[in-house]
Amino acid sequence: MDDRGIRYRFIFRLVNRLWLVLAKVESPRLRNIMTWMLTLTVYLPLIGVGWLLRQVSLASMVPLYDGYHGMGVTRIRQDVYDRFFTSIEQCFSRAPIGTLTNTFFEAIVPENAAYWHSLCRQ
Repeated sequence: MDDRGIRYRFIFRLVNRLWLVLAKVESPRLRNIMTWMLTLTVYLPLIGVGWLLRQVSLASMVPLYDGYHGMGVTRIRQDVYDRFFTSIEQCFSRAPIGTLTNTFFEAIVPENAAYWHSLCRQ
């Protein structure tokens, strides 16, 4: 959250609280249902609003649009599952990820990707 504003931090805290609850769900069926619910009621509508607002250059103001526009539902759904049902999460700022080159051949945090994604190659 190095360069994120108060709006992002507020949304992150809400999402993180939801994650703390959902990561404990063990039922595969319930996880599947909840993943579809979040995909269809939160992610896709926000991406749709961003798509509509791109005509007036306001799409980047809509959460999730920049990271997910142009992606298929299957990919978005998988990211929803990973975000809310993966019990291990580590958060780092951009600088420490860059220092991982002593362990990995390459450590990258893409400019346009969601901040919880990074790539490390051995």
